[in-house]
Amino acid sequence: MLPRRVARIAAVQVLFLHRFNDRCCDEDFREFVDWNLVDNNGYKFFNGYIAKIDFPHLRNLFNAVCDNMEKIDSAISGALPDKWDINKLELSTRCILENAVCELLFFGSVPAAVVIDEYIELSHMMLLSNSHSLVNAIIDKIAKAVGDERENIAVLEHEKQAVSDLLNSGQ
Repeated sequence: MLPRRVARIAAVQVLFLHRFNDRCCDEDFREFVDWNLVDNNGYKFFNGYIAKIDFPHLRNLFNAVCDNMEKIDSAISGALPDKWDINKLELSTRCILENAVCELLFFGSVPAAVVIDEYIELSHMMLLSNSHSLVNAIIDKIAKAVGDERENIAVLEHEKQAVSDLLNSGQ
């Protein structure tokens, strides 16, 4: 599995942990890393597999979701069918959508087509229900609405923090 895909899977899982626990983002991130990512000669043991993980992307993505949750959820709510409530979405579906929409809105260096393809693939891998159709429709609708107005907000700041965290924690 590609390092960035592993980072996206981990980002969905740590966001699920955060949503479930409703604690500080940093606390949930550190707990997730401590329990799930163990250094193994440059690779990470993750979900029972040895896989290389793009750790800076994981950290940047989770930080960006936490920092911009209101804007992300507003975009998702606006893309939902009439009378649907974001709070009624299955938690795993919501976490996939929040990460995907975050990348669409704030990671302008990642092509929208890549974001769409990756999260549709993740929804097939991670969701038991037919929610992948909903994920596809919402991500596509938001990608079309955002178009070329994608931002790269504070990605460099998050990258600097992720590298600093990486060096300080020995991960």
